[in-house]
Amino acid sequence: KLILLDSLLQEIMMCKQCPFILKLLTFSEIYVASTGSLSEGVLHLQPEFEDEGNTTIQIRSGETANLDCRINLLRDKVVSWHRRTETVAEVLTIGDSVYSGDSRISVQRIEEENWRLSISNVTRVDAGTYVCQISTHPPLVLFSTLEVQEPYIEIQEGSRVTDKSGSGLREVDIFFNPGSTIQLSCIVRIVPDHSAANMINNIFWRRNERKIDLQTKLSVSVGTQIASERIVSVLIVKDARISDSGKYSCSAPGFPGRTVNSAEVNVHVVTGDHLARYGCSDRINYNSLRYLLLLLLKFL
Repeated sequence: KLILLDSLLQEIMMCKQCPFILKLLTFSEIYVASTGSLSEGVLHLQPEFEDEGNTTIQIRSGETANLDCRINLLRDKVVSWHRRTETVAEVLTIGDSVYSGDSRISVQRIEEENWRLSISNVTRVDAGTYVCQISTHPPLVLFSTLEVQEPYIEIQEGSRVTDKSGSGLREVDIFFNPGSTIQLSCIVRIVPDHSAANMINNIFWRRNERKIDLQTKLSVSVGTQIASERIVSVLIVKDARISDSGKYSCSAPGFPGRTVNSAEVNVHVVTGDHLARYGCSDRINYNSLRYLLLLLLKFL
């Protein structure tokens, strides 16, 4: 009798189409019939994920990724989040505590049963497999795959748009010599069901949070074009001066579900820096060489 009951209970708990509450009621009825105790039957139930797992979350670079882990009947078990790579499994959170050194990562419990892992300002390096784990024996695991797509909006140096988007840089610094030409390209991915013409008219450039005045400063110009499902707005500042240094940003219209609608870079016009760039993106290695030389001189 006990063998038959045990076999029946296993079939019930393995049923993916059965709602959890139906499993709980059926389990309890069978256990009461065999033991006469409902509470004892409930205590023998194991935690269970609401979702089947192996889900894929797609998000654009710069936005916030929310990975959900819904659990029924957790009781005294502990939930942890891990990031799994080919070589190691990194512990991100245990319970409501964050063990990762990355300040962008947080965990919160939503409506009791949902343990949500959040990663703000995601980049391509955040893409991969994330595991929600319950401290049963053996552990129960739920896999989620995070895919990071090109950002909705970004700034690249020069007028030639490349595929370096979402590279992982959160703070971009660009150096120019006085007298050179500053060229920055604002790339906006066209959002489906929205007019590209309307987006063009609503892309704005700012320096240090102030809108750039194209009417009074003749050395500054902006050109915009539509190319391959994206809009490219190019800002040109001729005969750059030290006063042209600052934080440059471009913004585009916001849309439902889009949390990031601006991008920014730090522009430095440096006197006497012969290794500063002249607005050419293919000279990026010069800036790295400059810092290397300064570092070597420090120890001489």
